[in-house]
Order: sequence, then structure tokens, then C-alpha cells
Amino acid sequence: MPDYAGEIEFHAPDFTRPEFRMLRRQLVPSLTESEEVEWVHVDRSARRVVARVTMSSASSSRATAKAGALARTLQSRLRKVRAAQLRLRVELSRDEDA
Repeated sequence: MPDYAGEIEFHAPDFTRPEFRMLRRQLVPSLTESEEVEWVHVDRSARRVVARVTMSSASSSRATAKAGALARTLQSRLRKVRAAQLRLRVELSRDEDA
């Protein structure tokens, strides 16, 4: 099966500093434990957490669905954070290096 590489972005522009800190403390460990995640980058000033992911799937639509499911699963596990205010972005493309 081909690999698809891309990013999952959690964007919280309306969060205060303490809210974003709580979000970051919950998201980053969960993301780094996931097999599909290669690295995680936190941009505190823009209130973004970005994870580089690689998904193996027969088609790009299935790979995108898998990445979206991963993002929604992590979002549903968040506690004491306005999870409904998060903006999610999932972007994948064919990984030519694989």
C-alpha cells in the first residue's frame, strides 16, 4: 500500500495562554505516542499544534479519513478545554520517498 504524508493541525486562535497550555499538555503526549506521527511542532504565538503524519492506505481518501479519525479521537479525549472551539486541518499527499 502506498504511504501518504501530511499534517494534522490543531488551531486554537481564541484560546487564552492558560487554555492553550492545557491543550498543549494534553495533545503533545498523545500525538507523540501515536505510531503514525513522526514529529510534533508547537507554535505558541499562533496557538497551533502541528503533527507530521504518515498513513498507509490503498487510496488518498482512506488515508485522509484515517488521519481525520485520529484527529477527532484526540480531540474527544481533551478535558477542561473548549474542544469545540478548535479548528482542525488535515492535509495529506502521496509520499514519494516511501
